[in-house]
Amino acid sequence: MKVCGIDPSTTCSGVAILDDGKLVAHEIFDMKKNRDTFDRIETMIFELGDYIQKHKPDVVYVEDPNGKSVKIAKMISNVIGGIMYACYVVGCRLAALTASQWRSALGIRLTKGDKHLTREELKAADIAWVQKRYGIKCGDDEADAICIANAGLLMCGNELFE
Repeated sequence: MKVCGIDPSTTCSGVAILDDGKLVAHEIFDMKKNRDTFDRIETMIFELGDYIQKHKPDVVYVEDPNGKSVKIAKMISNVIGGIMYACYVVGCRLAALTASQWRSALGIRLTKGDKHLTREELKAADIAWVQKRYGIKCGDDEADAICIANAGLLMCGNELFE
């Protein structure tokens, strides 16, 4: 089974492909220099759509923007809409996982004692998980995409697909 994990953003999206559990591709699409929000979103949609069409995964997992501010969630939802269309064109499934779902599936701790970890601590834990599992160093967006793909693969028999 070929799985794509995407950490969607309007500025820097991480993507990863697992083929039968083996990491075969990973990269980021960095649009930070583009100051025009709508142009950035459009470009991100085209880049991610091309990536999905190039790799033709069986399923794409994206991080659900749940918990973001309304403004950011709306912009990321536009990007996810583009991903949804690319999945339709390729004929693959799309599923969304919250950050807590995919981190829990991989055993990445969300708390330390009775305190929730900060965003920076969670990102560092994601990078460490990827480095331990694959022996590669990468940034947080790429690490999140790799983690999302792995969690999706682990969870693929659950209620998301029933």
